[in-house]
Amino acid sequence: AEYMGERIKKKREIFVSFLFKMYDPLATLSESTRALLIQIVLVIAFLTMNTILNLYNKWLFTPVSKDGAGLTAPLFATITHSVAGFMTAFVLQFFPSVYVPKEVKGFKQWCQIAAMGLFFACTIGLNNSSLVHLPLSVQQTIRSCSPVALAIAAYLIEDKVYSIQQIIALIFLVGGIVLTVASNDSASLTGVLMAAGSVISGALYYTFVSLNLGKTGVNLNAIDILLYTSVPVALILLPIFILADEYSTIASFSEANGAFFTILLFVIGCILAVSYNLMTFKFIKMLSAVYLSVVANFKLVLLILLGVALLGEEVTLLSAIGLSIATLAFSYYSYLEY
Repeated sequence: AEYMGERIKKKREIFVSFLFKMYDPLATLSESTRALLIQIVLVIAFLTMNTILNLYNKWLFTPVSKDGAGLTAPLFATITHSVAGFMTAFVLQFFPSVYVPKEVKGFKQWCQIAAMGLFFACTIGLNNSSLVHLPLSVQQTIRSCSPVALAIAAYLIEDKVYSIQQIIALIFLVGGIVLTVASNDSASLTGVLMAAGSVISGALYYTFVSLNLGKTGVNLNAIDILLYTSVPVALILLPIFILADEYSTIASFSEANGAFFTILLFVIGCILAVSYNLMTFKFIKMLSAVYLSVVANFKLVLLILLGVALLGEEVTLLSAIGLSIATLAFSYYSYLEY
């Protein structure tokens, strides 16, 4: 009986494999062709999700007078994104074939996760808040300055050494960003400081992860970060949300447009944010974080063009020159780095 059971099991596996090959449209392709197609699909999916999320947030937080939705509550939106991320990761842990959470041991590691939540809250909170005060093209250009902040943090904290070519690329990157911001009349100082703060806190976040979490064995992936840091992020941003009186903004918007429409806008943002985080995780897992950085070059140009086409943002000649310099410098630095 045991022998017959093993034979039946083996035949079942062969039959399932046969069906998979029969109905898999990629089964007849070579491994290299399959890998190329998967890479193309992932790149398109990542660019699509990132672009949609950025354009949606910009439209959502822009006042009605500037053709936006007028729901200027970026902190509350960030809190809802964090809660949605936690709920998604919490549900996924009940499916071990999809996700098994890393175990966090000891008070020290929990403190490290809380610190991650602090840096991550500053990064995302300031990033979303800057969209209220800046055109998307300017905000994304400032965000492209992240290699400079990371390089400075790595030099001061990790004693990392950079080549002359890398330093020159970073100088041109900063110069292009300064030219872009200085030549744009709609770039407020508040928005610039918020975007710059987001870049700095993001650099500290990644440096902190590199220095501490890997050495202590936590080594969280993207879904672990959603599970463990989402609640600290929400708790950190909640008092700031109250002080900023975003509740009054949400109440006024809800009274004018209806509670259902208001909730729907936040739910759409949550779906986009969680989907983007999961897509980023899949992208890094299959193609590496290095390739993600390279694709960011094309994302920057794409977002700027769409911001002009869909949101009516204006780009002056000097601003266009600054954008070009910053994009080329960012691309060259990525080439040198990777």
